[in-house]
Amino acid sequence: MGAGPVRKVARELRDCGATVPVVVCDRNETRAEQLRADGIEYGYGWVDDSRLVSRVR
Repeated sequence: MGAGPVRKVARELRDCGATVPVVVCDRNETRAEQLRADGIEYGYGWVDDSRLVSRVR
């Protein structure tokens, strides 16, 4: 199961400059590592405290 082209969309959002993408990949740590390698600053794997992610601005 997936959520579509997550990496592509995150890069497009970052590149347009209108927002900062925050992506939580659940247990897919490989995807989170790929996002960070793509320059997505807020690419997370499993997050125990979802309040942490909601505070990212």
